[in-house]
Amino acid sequence: MDIPVKMSLDEFYGIHGCPFSTSGDSLDKCRFPRGRTDRQQRKDAKQSEKIGEAYMKQREEVRNLYNEYVSEGKIIPKTKEELMIERANGHPDNESVQAARRMCEKRGIDWRQK
Repeated sequence: MDIPVKMSLDEFYGIHGCPFSTSGDSLDKCRFPRGRTDRQQRKDAKQSEKIGEAYMKQREEVRNLYNEYVSEGKIIPKTKEELMIERANGHPDNESVQAARRMCEKRGIDWRQK
């Protein structure tokens, strides 16, 4: 019998190759020193849209697989408290880590890893 794994949806996305909410395909197409023609812009926009749709479809399939595994008991979703504790144990210079620590202290949760 398989032992259930405790995992968040974001971790599951990362394992299956789609950790970000957008594909990031057009990030490298932002700077052109001499500009681009209208035809090049339309071609890139069409290609980016196609890649973005494929990426969203992949994320949807992964999300459905995650929900299926949760319903079968193969994966146990992490609680909000566990996710907050993970965030609070990040690098102390990050504002999000500091905020997570304040939230833990406010709720009386010991965020320090043992």
